[in-house]
Amino acid sequence: MSSKDQLFKSDNLSDAYDINQLFSTKTVAEIRTVKQKIVDDVEKKKADLRNMVGERYRDLIEAANTIASIKTGSEEVRKSIEKIESITCGISGERFLIVGDSKLRCDSVSDGK
Repeated sequence: MSSKDQLFKSDNLSDAYDINQLFSTKTVAEIRTVKQKIVDDVEKKKADLRNMVGERYRDLIEAANTIASIKTGSEEVRKSIEKIESITCGISGERFLIVGDSKLRCDSVSDGK
């Protein structure tokens, strides 16, 4: 195995070489090669991290939009149910009441007899 092959035997060069061993056994050119490999590796990891954070941010925004859409849809369903209950109360001759937190209830209309 050549010394150049040995320089790149690990993807994580900081683990592969002790700094003292590196400076005592390698030439200046080899050390520069190792340094450049580490710098390139750091830049790649920075870019990967930025991409990952960007993807997670987009996922978060999409989830927030979905939640807002669900809220809007549920409000529309609630209003439709209120309308249906109102119509149903009217057909059955019962009185439509709003009780508590917009909860609907039909009560029989007593004619005082």
